[in-house]
Amino acid sequence: MELLIYTRKLTPRVEYIFRFIFKDILRLNYRITTSVTEAQGYYGPLLSYSHQKIGKALQIVPNALLFEEGIRHHSFEVLNWDGLPAFPLTAPDTELPFDIFVASFYLVTRYEEYTCSRFEFDMHNRFNSALSIASQHNFLHLPIVDMWAYRLLDVFKSKGYSLTVKPRKFSQITTLDLDSAFAFKGKGIARVVLSGFNSLLAGYKPNFIKRFKVLSGITTDPFDIYDDLFKLLPESPRTIWFIHAGKWGKYDKSIPINSSTMKYIVNRLGEKFRVGIHPSYSSYLNEQKVRTELSGLVNVLNQSVSCSRQHYLRIHIPRTYRILVKMGITEDYSMGYSNTVGFRAGTCTPFAFYDLNMEQALNLKVVPFQVMDSALISNQESAEQSLSIIRQLIDAVKQVDGTFVSVWHVDYLSGYEHDSDWFGCLKQMLGYLKGFQNAN
Repeated sequence: MELLIYTRKLTPRVEYIFRFIFKDILRLNYRITTSVTEAQGYYGPLLSYSHQKIGKALQIVPNALLFEEGIRHHSFEVLNWDGLPAFPLTAPDTELPFDIFVASFYLVTRYEEYTCSRFEFDMHNRFNSALSIASQHNFLHLPIVDMWAYRLLDVFKSKGYSLTVKPRKFSQITTLDLDSAFAFKGKGIARVVLSGFNSLLAGYKPNFIKRFKVLSGITTDPFDIYDDLFKLLPESPRTIWFIHAGKWGKYDKSIPINSSTMKYIVNRLGEKFRVGIHPSYSSYLNEQKVRTELSGLVNVLNQSVSCSRQHYLRIHIPRTYRILVKMGITEDYSMGYSNTVGFRAGTCTPFAFYDLNMEQALNLKVVPFQVMDSALISNQESAEQSLSIIRQLIDAVKQVDGTFVSVWHVDYLSGYEHDSDWFGCLKQMLGYLKGFQNAN
């Protein structure tokens, strides 16, 4: 049966978050009205998102944030609601003492990232996970928005309401960032000579010898594990490769996209998997760079590219996303942290990006990820230790039948620069995921 939601005022923010909670997560039929007369005369399941109590309707007393325009600092006290963290408190003695819609909107739109001082960002000008409300109140490891939504559904059921919900299925996407396709191959004479000389100066003679053997054709490049990955990885669309197509720089170690080496590997990837763009380090505020890099990848791949993940996860919200939309990118996979695992936007459900400055949703689906190999490595986790962390995150996503997304890098998977068995970790993760998918 259709859910009727009464609200005194329908704003773009209210409309956006209602759609995300009720359509994208819960997948139930709902309708919004601003007529109190219609709400009072409705005999089906009713939600009053207002200060007005209407008959037997479930009431959620609103905080002002969804009815505001512009951005301002908000300070929320986080309470415990039936075992879950929740905010902001609006009606202490009711079935739902907090405004689930404001809390969800605040997390999903990354409202807190708009209000955070840039002086508090890290050396790469990224939002620091430690500044997030989820980190400060210890719920970064939870897909809290999805959990709130399903708990809301339970409250409706406890009131005897019969709601028609279309169950969703747990899914997973394995993604790989191709920052540098090979350790030594395809990097040009100048880079080869300079890197080799630096290796000798630093005392890395084995590295110099390995480089010589690879370039002489005596042995294969240490990053050349593509045949093994092709056998292991799920086929499109459950695997996506993000290709760095920018120029070499301090934080960009890519091979020229037009080189024969890159053309070969990119086309091999394109035959079997979905391919996206991995815009370079300084591109996140530079529309022309993104345009040039995207054009270079499309020309080599000979097919359109509609998905993206920023190199180093450098995102300026909302400017980076506006650039991607202008370039025709419709999906972004940058929503996660570089230094820790968890749910940056509080959800494991892909969502339309809402631009708070423009007060509208853009034509860009944000697909959040939960774990990245480099984040685990930066926290000095071994591959063996990381597997249990990854499984816990998978279990959390499975609990709400969301989308589990992981991020991997060929250089780590190759084992050349890190002793831990990250390839084995990936293999075991995929085996664990397969058990859930077979159950579906």
